[in-house]
Amino acid sequence: MYQKDFWIVGKHAVCEAIKNKNRLVSNISILEQNSDQVEKITDKKFNIVNKKFFNKLLENQDHHHQGFAAKIKSFGKKNLKEDIANIKNLLILNDINDQRNIGSILRNCLAFNINNVVISNKFFKPFSMSLYIAAAGSMEKINIYDVTNITNSIKLLKENGFWIIGFDQNSKETLEDFSFTKKNALILGSEGFGIKPLIKSQCDNILKIDISNELESLNVSNASAVILYELAKKNRPN
Repeated sequence: MYQKDFWIVGKHAVCEAIKNKNRLVSNISILEQNSDQVEKITDKKFNIVNKKFFNKLLENQDHHHQGFAAKIKSFGKKNLKEDIANIKNLLILNDINDQRNIGSILRNCLAFNINNVVISNKFFKPFSMSLYIAAAGSMEKINIYDVTNITNSIKLLKENGFWIIGFDQNSKETLEDFSFTKKNALILGSEGFGIKPLIKSQCDNILKIDISNELESLNVSNASAVILYELAKKNRPN
């Protein structure tokens, strides 16, 4: 992932970017009614704009901007091998390409204290407004490792003592009955196709979420919330 300047919109995305000392913000543009909220979190100069500004910026796309916009610089590429000694649990996204789903998953990660996510750079669009809106500020707090080869990342994780857990609704083993280890890598596959067979073959366990027979499966972002909650619950000190 190369570094570049790009625009994001949405209250939480913009405000968290402004508060992040490691994020370079070169332009803050907001509707006048939001000026008090921005003044509370920064002494940086900002522009008061009108709705025409957002119509032009978004090219009339249906993004929920809430009257907040900022031009930011992307982070440099993170190296999983360099950071792995400090990681306890992480999430791997296998071929999930909907940026809104990815953003929602990142938000769920932050909610349940998972700060590291591995994703194929083929499917990750780091300059997507939809991604930032759905992530609701969590892009500033989650370490994202966009990699060329998920298989190689799994190999590295295994070498460093991680237990690899995939999720598939056709599995007989349930999430509710599973006991997590100290270091876990959880893999979610794309909706409709699931985890790729090669990736699945590398898993130490394949689990399913025990849901009603009236429903075939959950949306992947909803599934991630259930899974991450269960991991957080089972890893709490007694």
